[in-house]
Amino acid sequence: MTSDPATILPPLFACLETLGVIARHLDPQTFGEVMEAAGTPDAALRAACSDFKPF
Repeated sequence: MTSDPATILPPLFACLETLGVIARHLDPQTFGEVMEAAGTPDAALRAACSDFKPF
């Protein structure tokens, strides 16, 4: 376990960027396709958070 916040920042920023792209290009008729293309960017963030121990 680590308490260094720098370990969770890259996956957090990746998730935020993905959400931003989805928000800018979301068309309700293609929601399934957009979500499939986005994949699971939160998987890396969840893994980093599980190893993170707050101060």
